[in-house]
Amino acid sequence: MIRIKLLTILLLLFMSEVVSANSLTLEQFLTQIVNNHPFFKKETIKPDILKTQQQALLGDEDWYVNATTRLAHEESGINDAFTAEKTNNANLDVSLNRAYWLTGGQVSLAYSLARSSQDFSQGKIKSYQNNVSLQYVHPLLKNVNGILSQLNYQLQNYSIQNSELNMLEAKENFLADLSDKYLDWVLQTELRRINEERLAISQTELTRSQKKRANNLVPKVDVIRAKTAYIQSKQSLHQTQTTLSSILAELAVITQDNKFASLTPSYALYKTNPLPDENQVQTHIENQSRLLNIYQIRLDQIRHNLRGLSNAKKPDLNFIVGAGLLGNDDKLGGSTSIDKPQYSVALSFNYPLANRSAKANIDQAHLQKMQIEEEKNDLTLQLQSSAAAIVEQLAQLEISLTLHQEQIESYKTKTSEELKRYNQGRSELTFVLQSQDQEQQAKIAYAITATTYHKVYLRYRALMDELLKSIDEGGA
Repeated sequence: MIRIKLLTILLLLFMSEVVSANSLTLEQFLTQIVNNHPFFKKETIKPDILKTQQQALLGDEDWYVNATTRLAHEESGINDAFTAEKTNNANLDVSLNRAYWLTGGQVSLAYSLARSSQDFSQGKIKSYQNNVSLQYVHPLLKNVNGILSQLNYQLQNYSIQNSELNMLEAKENFLADLSDKYLDWVLQTELRRINEERLAISQTELTRSQKKRANNLVPKVDVIRAKTAYIQSKQSLHQTQTTLSSILAELAVITQDNKFASLTPSYALYKTNPLPDENQVQTHIENQSRLLNIYQIRLDQIRHNLRGLSNAKKPDLNFIVGAGLLGNDDKLGGSTSIDKPQYSVALSFNYPLANRSAKANIDQAHLQKMQIEEEKNDLTLQLQSSAAAIVEQLAQLEISLTLHQEQIESYKTKTSEELKRYNQGRSELTFVLQSQDQEQQAKIAYAITATTYHKVYLRYRALMDELLKSIDEGGA
């Protein structure tokens, strides 16, 4: 006896493991999608592209090498002692230039080598010149502290943040859509169970009617009615199986799992969740909604851009300092003694009198800011109204689910009484079959309403930005 009990326990444990291995929860389904579906890989790349574009902007601080060689020949056509009849020049200019974002300034290091040959009527004059110079341009008003130099790089930070939030929002909506497909799978699986149960009852009634007819206890019409009910139940089951097979084929492709058809969903279809508090929902949307944060980042980006545009409106006043050494001789070797110092200090000023472009850019940015603020307010109302509608819909669906339960119990009682009356010869089979059909339809309606409830609740979770987060954290 003990051995039989032990074998029974082991068999039950084994069957439990088999059922668990062949079942798939919503969390497991969505995790599989996140890990395998190309949509998520595609969305993850988008912010990386913007980050790469931002890195390209750092090239503005790179050193730039410029080199120029030039040969020139001139003939004056004048024959006197003071004008060269022919002039030949050869030049080589090399420079290194770089911008500094920290200050907004520019530094330039240059070297030049020049050879000049002039033919006069009295003879030829040659000269060689070597020059090394260093120049720094520092902004005093416009682009002071590199405001404009760094502007595009800093604005790209906002674009990257927005792209990351848009990526998360796209993933959230994608998971919400696939959650609906999972619940369709759950529903059709449950409808198959209900139809299988109805088919078994119809088979039992048909067998019972045939036996009673064989004993001349019921008229032939009862057998026909029972057979008709059996065929209808069989047809309903076939239609449900057809729909289920279609859903399984689609989900197998989406999940890229060839064995998906052998799985069954594991979901508490008739379980309800605590009703969300509407005030807390509205506060959450206003303060933490991902969609609203996207608009807030756009506003921050425009405010940052406005600071840059305000600076761009200022006069272009630069302080320029330069220093160099010059070598000059009639021989190349002598010109390499670069020992003649040169210094320069200057101020440059440039300012358009009307400055219409800068003013128009600032006005445009202010209008864009006003537009985004109104768009954000509009979206806030849309999200809050959607949340209020969802909370109310969930409350009403809970009431419907309770009514469905009461209706099913009522039809069960009615079916039992009709069957009892029929077996006692006090009623017709038609009323039994009708009551059984009503009970089945009540169960189907209950399953459909329960599925609608969970679809609405999952949409609520997506609206609260919880669906993707729950998968990332490993909790449904």
